[in-house]
Amino acid sequence: MEPQLKGDFDIRNLVLLSLRPEARAYLQPRLITRRLSLGQVLYEDNAPFTHAIFPHDGVVSMHADMQDARGVEKAAIGYEGFVGIALVMGGTRRSASPASSSRAMPPGFRSKISTKPLRASPACATPCCATPNA
Repeated sequence: MEPQLKGDFDIRNLVLLSLRPEARAYLQPRLITRRLSLGQVLYEDNAPFTHAIFPHDGVVSMHADMQDARGVEKAAIGYEGFVGIALVMGGTRRSASPASSSRAMPPGFRSKISTKPLRASPACATPCCATPNA
């Protein structure tokens, strides 16, 4: 496993960049940033959420496994989003049908944060994002 990147990593995820300064200041030291390898499984269907995942580059593919052993991509999440919206909406498990997983496609860097500090952060207060300049 590659070592965790420390504070010298520039955040490129637009969700993290759009947070109010106090929310970003709270979250940034709690983020774990690592490189994802091609096809690395991040979540399996119906597994408990342990982290929210914020891609900085590359894509996280939400992949559905079909009964005939084929698969299909249901969604692709890049640097403009994050995996784990259910965490900030009060959910604890992924639930989807048919069976699905989240995978890195293609490889890239991502930050993750565990559920407890994410839910305790000012980022989960309403409104969570900075107000654009008018």
